[in-house]
Amino acid sequence: MSSPTQTFVNAPTLPPPQVAGEFQVAERLRECASKLREHLRGPAVSHWLKENHSLLQTQIADLRQTLRPAFLHKLHQTSDGQPRIYRIVTGWLANEPGVIDNDVLLPFAQTLRETESLNIEELWAFAPMLKFAIVERLCANLESERLVAGCVRTLWALEAISWKTFVETASRTEAALRKDPAGVYRRMDLATRDRYRLELNRIAKRVKLTEQARDAGNSDKRTFHVGYYLVGPGLKEFRRSVGYKLTFTSFVSDLTSRFPNAFYAAGAVLTMAVLMGAFAWMVGSIAWWMLALLIIPASQAALEITNGLFSRLLSPRFIPSMDFLGSIPDDAKTMVVVPTLLFSRTQPLLRFADRFCRRRQAGNRRRYRSQLLREWHPPFK
Repeated sequence: MSSPTQTFVNAPTLPPPQVAGEFQVAERLRECASKLREHLRGPAVSHWLKENHSLLQTQIADLRQTLRPAFLHKLHQTSDGQPRIYRIVTGWLANEPGVIDNDVLLPFAQTLRETESLNIEELWAFAPMLKFAIVERLCANLESERLVAGCVRTLWALEAISWKTFVETASRTEAALRKDPAGVYRRMDLATRDRYRLELNRIAKRVKLTEQARDAGNSDKRTFHVGYYLVGPGLKEFRRSVGYKLTFTSFVSDLTSRFPNAFYAAGAVLTMAVLMGAFAWMVGSIAWWMLALLIIPASQAALEITNGLFSRLLSPRFIPSMDFLGSIPDDAKTMVVVPTLLFSRTQPLLRFADRFCRRRQAGNRRRYRSQLLREWHPPFK
C-alpha cells in the first residue's frame, strides 16, 4: 500500500490535467462511452469487454446521474479546480495495479483516516470517484488485456463492498464520536450516526474548523451523550461555545421548531386573509355578510395550502434510534404490548394465539417480552 506522500506524488498521468476551475465529468464520460463503442466495432476486442459491456454502460449511466455539478460543488476543491477526493483516489489507484476489493479497501480506509481529514460528503463521494477513475483507466487502456480484466473485476468487486463500513472506518469524526462517554453512539443505527456526522459537519463548515476539532468539545460529563449537543437540547449551547453564527435559514428553522403551532396558525390565518382579500379585489365591492360566508371555504383552502407548504418546507423532527437488529442488550429490556379484540374461539383466533406464543418465546430469548392486552370477557378464561 502506498505511503501518505505517494498518494499525491505518484498521481497518474491519465487522464490529462484539467484547466483550473473545470472538472467536466459528463464530457469525460461521453468520451469514454464513445471509445468503448468504437473499440467494440474493431476486430480485436477483449472478451472481457464483450461479456461485460452492459456492466460498463450501467456504470457510466450511474456516474452521470451521481457526479452532477450540484454534487461536485459540495466537495472540497484543489487549486486546479478538481475535487480533493478525486486527487486522493487517482493517486492511490496509481499505486494499486491489482483488483481492488474489500481486503484492499478497508486497510486503505484506516490509512486515510490517519493521513487525511475528510468531511462526510467527501467520504461518501469516494465510491463514485473510485468507479469514475477505474472507468477512465479502462478507457485509456483498451488495448491492454491485463488492465481491462483488472478494471472489470474491480468494478464487480466494488458492487459487493459495504460503503457504510468504509465511510465509518475512514472518518475521523466517527472515531471521535465512538468515544461517547455514555457509550451509546456505537449502539445507534446507521441513519442516526450519519445524522450526527452531518450535523457536526454543518457546524464545522460555519466556524471554519475541522469536524474532528468540533467534536472535541461536545463530551460534557454532565450529560454524557454526544447527541445532546448535536441534535438535542444542548445544540444551542454547543453552537454558541464554538462561535457558530446562525444563517437566516437556520434561524427560521430553529424558530419554527420552538413554536410550531404558532407558525402553523399564523400561516393558515395569513393565507386565508390573502384568499379573501384577492376575492374581494376581483369582484369589487362586496357586502360584509358575503365575506362572512367565505370564511368556511377560504379556511379550508388555506389549511390545504398551509399543510402542503409546511410538509415541503420543513423536515420531520429527527428521532435518534438504536440498532437492535442483532439482539437487545440487558440494559435495554422492553415490553411489546399488542392491543387485541377477541370475539370467538374461531380458527383465525387460534392461529393468532399460536403466532403470539411463538413471538413471546422468541422475545424472552431476545430480552423483550410480549403481552396481550384485551378487554376481559368471562368466556375467555
